[in-house]
Amino acid sequence: MNNNNFSLELNLFPQVEGTEISGASEPISALEFNSTTSSLAVGNDCGLVYLFKLVGESEKLNTNLVTETKREEIDLHHGDGWHSTAVFSLIKSPVRSLQYTFSGAKIIVGYECGKVAVLDVISSSVVFLTDCLLSNNSPVVSIAIKTYSQTHTNDPEQSGDTSSKDPEKEVAFILTKDANVILVDINSADKICCQSVNPKESTAISIHLLGKLHSLF
Repeated sequence: MNNNNFSLELNLFPQVEGTEISGASEPISALEFNSTTSSLAVGNDCGLVYLFKLVGESEKLNTNLVTETKREEIDLHHGDGWHSTAVFSLIKSPVRSLQYTFSGAKIIVGYECGKVAVLDVISSSVVFLTDCLLSNNSPVVSIAIKTYSQTHTNDPEQSGDTSSKDPEKEVAFILTKDANVILVDINSADKICCQSVNPKESTAISIHLLGKLHSLF
């Protein structure tokens, strides 16, 4: 059997110069990589979400620090081959799940307290931050995304006219620790439905979706 050798390519250790970020030294609790954009998201036990861009050469770029009330540029130390584009500090609750959209333009964040945030990666802004999705504040443990094509067959003028279809809708399937699945429209924050996947007391771990694009009427 051949011996496989692994080597360390990148050591991501962001250091903020002149700006103190509360909770920056807390343990990492979630990771998500998007291969389309070579982007990495890192969440920690204090609710911080770091967005990294992996690049071929070191670039000197400012980083946006985003809170619920403001956004400011900070000077963050970058390493060779990567830089941090944004740091989000929205709520003091451990990050339990991170999921990029297919394009990598947005990322969904699930928190221990049961809240969910959708972040715009390109503009370093908050699309929305929900209240707790369930009354019992069950932690979010896993998130999956599915794309639906929207058709309106009830409109006689649009029936059979595929050129007038609305843009595709991206829906987040959010799994909580107590085995409930909540469907949320990523763009509008509308809660589409909620269903328990197991009527008995159970602890959910992860959600995965199978199949291709579906139509949503």
